[in-house]
Amino acid sequence: MGEKENIPPPRLTAGAVKRASAMDASNSQPPSKKNRVEVSWLPNPPNAVTLPGDEEEAYEVEDLQVAAPYASSLYQFLRSKEVEPMRRPLSDYIKTIQSDVTADLRGQVVDFLVRAAKTYRLKLNTLYLAVSYIDRYLSCKAIGSERLLLLGAASMLIAMKYNETIPSHVEGICYVTDNICNKQEVMDMESDVLKILKFEMGGPTIYTFLQRFIKAGQKYEKKNSPVRKFLAYYLAELSLMDYGCIKFLPSVVAASAVYLARFTVVSSIHPWNEELWRSTGYKARELKDCVHALQELQNKRFSSLKTIRDKYEQDKFKFVSIVSSREDVLDEWWEKEM
Repeated sequence: MGEKENIPPPRLTAGAVKRASAMDASNSQPPSKKNRVEVSWLPNPPNAVTLPGDEEEAYEVEDLQVAAPYASSLYQFLRSKEVEPMRRPLSDYIKTIQSDVTADLRGQVVDFLVRAAKTYRLKLNTLYLAVSYIDRYLSCKAIGSERLLLLGAASMLIAMKYNETIPSHVEGICYVTDNICNKQEVMDMESDVLKILKFEMGGPTIYTFLQRFIKAGQKYEKKNSPVRKFLAYYLAELSLMDYGCIKFLPSVVAASAVYLARFTVVSSIHPWNEELWRSTGYKARELKDCVHALQELQNKRFSSLKTIRDKYEQDKFKFVSIVSSREDVLDEWWEKEM
C-alpha cells in the first residue's frame, strides 16, 4: 500500500466566518444576497427558543421533561435510551475507525456549527443533536478529512429538520459554509448519514437532562442564581468541543456541569445535595472523572476555538466564560460524599 496522501483539513474560510458574524452583529437583515438563493428561514424563525434582543429567555423555557407529573417516568425512560448502543458513539473512533480525522479537526467543525447555531437562533438542542450525528457517523464509517465539514453541514441540516418547526433548506447550509459545500454534496451526505444511522435521529442529549438537573439544584434555594444556570449551560457546551468527553453519558455530562457550576459559584458549600442525588441518580463521586474533564476545559485559556467562550462572555450570560475554579478545593469535596 502506498504512502497515504496528505489531505489538508476542511478550511473554514474567512468568508464563511464573516458571513456568520455579520448576521450575529445585526438583528436586521442578512448581508447582501446578490447572486444568492433566498434563505428565508435564516433571520429569525418564530418558533426559535432564542428570541432577538432577549436571548437569556431561551434558558427559562419550561420543558415537559421537567414537569412534575411525568418527571420520574420520563427520566427513567431517557436514561434507558441513552445507553442503547445505536445511540452511543465509540469513545475511541478516531483511533479505531478514522485515519484522516483528528480531534482537532473535529473541534474545528463543531466550533463552526456552534457559531452557525448561535447566529441563526436555532433551538438549543439542535446543536447537540448535530454533534451527536457527527460522532455516531464517524464511529461507523471512515471519511477523508476534506469531507468533515460536509458531514457537519449535513448533520446540522438533519438536526434542524428533526428539531426545528420552520422548514430548513439545503441552500441555507451551503450559504453558511460560504459554498464550500454545494447543494448536491450536502444532499448526498445527508442521505448517507441517514442510512448509516439507520434513521435513528432522536434520543436524549446533554441538553435533555440539563434543564431537569438545574431545576433540581434550585429546589431548596431561597434565590435562584442565574450565574449557576448559565455556567452549567456553558460547561455543557464546552464538552461538545472535546473529543475526550464522548466517553461520558449525556446524563453524566449534564450532572457534572451542574456540579461544577455550583462549586464554581460557592466553593465553601458541598456542590451536591440530596435533591440532586435523588433527581439525577448519581452520587458525587460517580461524577469525579467528568467533573475534572470539564474543569480542565473551563480553566483552559489558550484554545484557538473561542466561539463558545465569546458567546458566554456577555452581560446577558453574566460573563460566565471568564470564571475559573480551584482544583485544589474541588478535590477536598470528593471525600465528603453526599
